[in-house]
Amino acid sequence: MVFSYFTVQLCCLRCLQVARLPFSRK
Repeated sequence: MVFSYFTVQLCCLRCLQVARLPFSRK
């Protein structure tokens, strides 16, 4: 359960970073 939660958190962080990249470039 902990591993799953950790993985999901990492995925969310990655998604946020990817979504932020385009905005930062502009």
